[in-house]
Amino acid sequence: MTSAAKLLIKHKNKYFMQELENELSEFKASKKLIKEIDEAYSKNFLEKCFSGLENKKQFSQKSADLMIELWLDLSGLQKYIQKNYSDDWVAILDVIHLNLSEELMNVHYDIHN
Repeated sequence: MTSAAKLLIKHKNKYFMQELENELSEFKASKKLIKEIDEAYSKNFLEKCFSGLENKKQFSQKSADLMIELWLDLSGLQKYIQKNYSDDWVAILDVIHLNLSEELMNVHYDIHN
């Protein structure tokens, strides 16, 4: 069985990062922000935060929310965004959260089907 972290990394450049770049462009997000998100999307953080995905038969939005909150906290991405994008930090986090939540649901489906 492929791990959630490996699937998330596999699809990162195809879907996740491209979608984020498109959606964050309206918030004047710099290339540095995309680089920070990419670094936070390292296998180490993904394995720590999303490894439970393989064991969940049922996966809810609440589970996704909790995993994403842990990832944002452990990676330091939330603090970085709050500090450096003070005008738009809530909207930026919403875009990241929405896209990552969708990606987690897709990965859960791939693992269990």
